[in-house]
Amino acid sequence: MTGSVLYFSAEDDEGQLHRRFESLIQQQIPDLTSEMIEALRNKLIIVPRVGEDNLFTSTDPDTREVYITSLLDRLIAAAKQIPDLVLIIIDPASRFRGGNENAAEDTTRFVQALERLAKILGVTVLVAHHSNKGAFSATEQNQSASRGSSALTDGVRWQLNLMTFSQAEAKNFNIPAEDRGFYLTAALTKSNYSAPQPPVVLKRGEGGYLHRADLVSTKDAQADDLKARIIKLVTSELKENRKHSKTGFANLFGGKENKFGVGNNAVRDALDELIDAKRLRVEGGKLALPTKAKISGVSGGQIPT
Repeated sequence: MTGSVLYFSAEDDEGQLHRRFESLIQQQIPDLTSEMIEALRNKLIIVPRVGEDNLFTSTDPDTREVYITSLLDRLIAAAKQIPDLVLIIIDPASRFRGGNENAAEDTTRFVQALERLAKILGVTVLVAHHSNKGAFSATEQNQSASRGSSALTDGVRWQLNLMTFSQAEAKNFNIPAEDRGFYLTAALTKSNYSAPQPPVVLKRGEGGYLHRADLVSTKDAQADDLKARIIKLVTSELKENRKHSKTGFANLFGGKENKFGVGNNAVRDALDELIDAKRLRVEGGKLALPTKAKISGVSGGQIPT
């Protein structure tokens, strides 16, 4: 679906927003035609709200109850004038919500305001929100990274955490300590209407622009190296007319002090993955290679291409 996007920014002023937009255009120029750039300028409606009263919810001074303010209705009335509106971005949540952000009831009232916005206008509402302090030291990203009451995460249908690399992540990807701040992990921690997705690594470029960084972790590199060595050894053994079952191969060549320097279970797991990927197969209970090229002098053994 394509259409117009309405972006309310309560932290960055108009000048900064223009600089960010132009930086985005410059980064994308190789992939954008002049028509696409013009469409972006027309369809992305940026509304700076720095220093304004932006509260969708507020606390009644007498009853102390949180209510939805008239600002939401005024926003809806203005947004209805955009015929092809498909997305509204609220940035950040803390500038648009009243009450106590740690109180479930107050937070739920803010979620209800967002739901009204989405329902009446028939759009998707995306809210930027700050993470809590614990998220920076967490070993993995989860739904509890959101600051304040968990009622916000409970109420929304989708949550994406964006966090700078931890020291452990930087080490895992062999990123120097001085470059760690350039890398972030985007982890989908909640999605009610889609299947789980693996985290994506991003890197900050010029002007803060984020692009995907296809890094290979130390663990994955070691796993790939082990699989390559296993295939090489299976090929060598078949050339000598020595055939092994999965268990026999793992017992013979596994062990910390043996051929691969890893335990039997690690070798057996790697064999299973290679068989699932059709890089190896089992024939008559013995390991064999894919059936694309025959090994000279060995009946039934094959060399992978």
